[in-house]
Amino acid sequence: MTATSNTKPGSAARQIAAFERRFGRSHLYLAYHAAFPIALTPDLLYRLRLNFQQDSAGQSLNIPWIAVSDLLLSSLCHEVGYELYQMDIAVRDELLARLQQDPRFGQQRIKVLSDFLLDYVQQELQNSEADGQAIAKVQRWVALAYTRPHKTAYEITSFLSKLNFNNKAELLRLEVLLQTLAMPLEEFEPLFSYVQGITAFARGKFSEAAQRLKPLIGGDRQIRIVGVKLPIPDPVQALINEDQAYPNYRHADLQGKSFKDQDLANADFSYADLRSTDFTNANLTGANFSHTTTGFTSHWTILLIVCAILLSIAAGIGTMLISNFLQATLTNPPSEEIFFLVLISSTLSILIGIFTLRWGIEATLGAFVFAVVGMLYLLSAILGITESAGFTTIWDWITRLLLALAGIIAFAIGIANSRLGVLSFSGKWASWWIGSCAFGFVAYTIQCLQYLLGRYTPYVVTGIEEGALQTWFENMLNSMNPDTATYTTTLIIVAGVIGIVLSEAISIALVKSVNQFLALSIGLAWIPIWLGRLSLSGSLLRSTGSIITVILIAGLGTYMGWRSLMEDSRYSFLNQAAAAFISKFLGGTRFRAANLTDANFSGATVAYANFSDANLTRVTWFQVKALDLAHFTETYLQSKFIRELVTTGRGQGKVFDRLSLQGINLSGVNLAGASLIGTDLRNTNLHDADLSRAKLSQTQLENADLTGACLTGATIQDWKITNSTKLDGIECDYIYTHSVTSDNSDPGRQSEDYQRLFEPGDFADFIQRSEL
Repeated sequence: MTATSNTKPGSAARQIAAFERRFGRSHLYLAYHAAFPIALTPDLLYRLRLNFQQDSAGQSLNIPWIAVSDLLLSSLCHEVGYELYQMDIAVRDELLARLQQDPRFGQQRIKVLSDFLLDYVQQELQNSEADGQAIAKVQRWVALAYTRPHKTAYEITSFLSKLNFNNKAELLRLEVLLQTLAMPLEEFEPLFSYVQGITAFARGKFSEAAQRLKPLIGGDRQIRIVGVKLPIPDPVQALINEDQAYPNYRHADLQGKSFKDQDLANADFSYADLRSTDFTNANLTGANFSHTTTGFTSHWTILLIVCAILLSIAAGIGTMLISNFLQATLTNPPSEEIFFLVLISSTLSILIGIFTLRWGIEATLGAFVFAVVGMLYLLSAILGITESAGFTTIWDWITRLLLALAGIIAFAIGIANSRLGVLSFSGKWASWWIGSCAFGFVAYTIQCLQYLLGRYTPYVVTGIEEGALQTWFENMLNSMNPDTATYTTTLIIVAGVIGIVLSEAISIALVKSVNQFLALSIGLAWIPIWLGRLSLSGSLLRSTGSIITVILIAGLGTYMGWRSLMEDSRYSFLNQAAAAFISKFLGGTRFRAANLTDANFSGATVAYANFSDANLTRVTWFQVKALDLAHFTETYLQSKFIRELVTTGRGQGKVFDRLSLQGINLSGVNLAGASLIGTDLRNTNLHDADLSRAKLSQTQLENADLTGACLTGATIQDWKITNSTKLDGIECDYIYTHSVTSDNSDPGRQSEDYQRLFEPGDFADFIQRSEL
């Protein structure tokens, strides 16, 4: 049963004034209270008169018994059935507005009326007659709407979710019902838009219905209001689909294609082959990339293998250089000070090797050392230092070429990874910082090596023509501060050892995606080079110290590379470094600077995809494969801990205290019993997430979407929510407002009655009353 309105607000005020003039102020007070129910019966009106004979201050209203019949027979009411009366909507709204504005009643009287009407209709809800139940249900919604709007909206949307679109009369009555509740439910505008769309459909106006329902559709292609999924009539859905006409590349072979700078919002790329595809700076908001394959095309594989071989060979040559240098310096040092400096450097290198085996290498340190060693390889090739490793002149040009190429690769890997780790705060400037430091550090390395070897006469630069470049090198090498150079020698040797170890390990990680056995074989490519060099100089076979040094340094690099193949988290940097290099320089799929807000990568394989500078807000990564082999900068996915959470959806019982999970899609994730104390969850999608028993103390939830989440037993002490936090459809039986501590054993359970649980929709109303 719903009311209708044929009266304008001004006319309603005149009718009410005429009623007051005819019957007096006491009759008007009864009309105020009678306006609260949507339908009146003589019994209900008599009970209203009996229960509301006083104002909020306890002063008598002096309402006579005859006022009941006078009101029902007046122009304010009209009969709609046997002993069933209604007021015009405009009249009803005007009377309720006056009730709330009258200082004798106010908002408190609305609450009392709500409790009264809920008690009155409770018995009618059990009525065996369908009409009686329907009227009681509507009366219940009216009673709840003014005091518990979220619960009312939840119950109405639950009713709408079970609509029969073939019952056109029922659909049309819904519009009038929502008009009746427009004032108390004004904050739920999408609910009214949905009903207007449905009633337009009932009238046969499909285009109008599509126009009203289309803005309500979310990124999951569904309508959800207060956490409840609402259906769309098939004819209307067809019109919406035609109008949207999103680009469709489903199952397409898009290898090597370019979509750079294109607008592909909501495009469907599911099951497509995206190897070497370029999406740089594209708008991919809401795009579907589920079950896609990224990476590089097959013709890049050969180049990748060549790069890995070059790094392995260069690492072997570098190991021989360092081993010969250490052997010569320790057995025949130029001075006692230099002997102890080299001894200390060797000891530090051994300790760093032990630490690396135990804890791995932090990303930024690895990137910096890669860039430095890359420059050392290049200068070794330019200056002819390789001759000191025992290579004959006939092979010198080959070793220089190998070192030069490997140096370029190593330097590129360092630059590609410069924005990982502790340098992520500096953004794009990290690459310039790493590169500048590498050049400066290598320049000073040459000075230190010259001093260490006792070369006080001008250094003869070989292989370079006379001119400006030779003059610059000679001036640089001969202008040095001996004291500073001596104390810097330690850092030079340590950096060289770490860089060579990393080069060897990365040579294995680069080929991981091709074949693990091949990767390990390439990682050992330095061995034949080393054996060949020993065969050319048999006397060096007696250099036991040099041989041991080679085995230790190169062996450590090989071991690290092998552990990266075994998914050892301590060496995840190696995989990240390989992913950065491949995705940037060897034809990986490029999403650089793309807008991927609300995109879906469920079930996709994203190896060697470049997501640097991309907007990854609320991207779905569920069951994504090879996420650790994709390249990310300045994003939440740098953390292995968070990668596991978004790909598996399992975070129950884990500790996420004070982590930044801002803008992540955690829809449906299991966080039962998890500790999220002080965690940043702003702008995070927590649709249907299980947060039962979670510790949400001081958690930042501004603009977070908890629609449909479960919060039963959660602790919400001092959590940070605002009006932008979506709490629609929350499943919550009870909540704790305080954490249990030694000073406070009372967790502040709500509801306080342990025998009572929140009903659907109660939680949002409780939060609105207590916090917002």
